[in-house]
Amino acid sequence: MWKFIKYCLHDCIVNKIEIKDSTLILNFVNGIYEFDDNIKMYKNIKDCNIHINIDNLNENEAFEHISINLFKKNIRKNLSFNEFIEMVKKDNFKIYLDFYSTFTRGILLKGYCKKYEIELLISEINDIQVVFTK
Repeated sequence: MWKFIKYCLHDCIVNKIEIKDSTLILNFVNGIYEFDDNIKMYKNIKDCNIHINIDNLNENEAFEHISINLFKKNIRKNLSFNEFIEMVKKDNFKIYLDFYSTFTRGILLKGYCKKYEIELLISEINDIQVVFTK
C-alpha cells in the first residue's frame, strides 16, 4: 500500500472526487509527481486517478473515514463530503501539502478551493493505487 509514497501531490489539482464501490477516487487531469530513481527527481505524470480503498466506504457515511475542514480567516467549519464534492466541481482542489502516516493508515491533504483553505483527512485506508487514464 505505501509504495504510493513515491508519488507527490504538492502543487497538484484534484478536478473531480467521487466514491465508487468503497473506493474514494481523486481525479488529476494535470497529473501528479512521481519520484524517478534514475534522475533522483520528481517528474510529472499526466492524467491519472488515485483510488483509495476503505472498507464499507459510502457517500452517506463518508464522515466515518473522511474529515473535511474549511478555514476562512480564523474560523474553521466542518464540511460534509457532498459539500466538498460541489466545491471541487466549481473550483477544483489545489493541493499544497500532503502528509502520509503508515501507522494510522491515513493521508492529510491541505490545499485551496477558491479562496478557502481546506484540510482533507482520510483514515483507515486499506490500499492506494494510481491508475493512469491514458
